[in-house]
Amino acid sequence: MVGFHKTVEERGAVRMVRIERIEIPPQKTARFSPGRHHLMLMQRAAPLKIGDQVPVTFEFSSGATLEVKFTVRSATTQ
Repeated sequence: MVGFHKTVEERGAVRMVRIERIEIPPQKTARFSPGRHHLMLMQRAAPLKIGDQVPVTFEFSSGATLEVKFTVRSATTQ
C-alpha cells in the first residue's frame, strides 16, 4: 500500500501528515523529496534494500493510470 504524506512543522515540532490527493496543474510537475511531499510504502511483505526497484501505479481523477518504477535510496540522499 502506498500513501501520500507531507512533512509539516507546527510549534517547533515536525510531523508527517497523510494527504488524500495532490493537485498537479496542467503542464506542471510534482516533486517528491525527503522533508516535503513523499510517498510512504506500508505493509511491505519484505524489507526494501537500497537499489531495489518498486513499481507504483498512480491513478488520476480522469481515470488514467501511470506506472512509475522508483529506485529505493537512502533518506539522506538528495
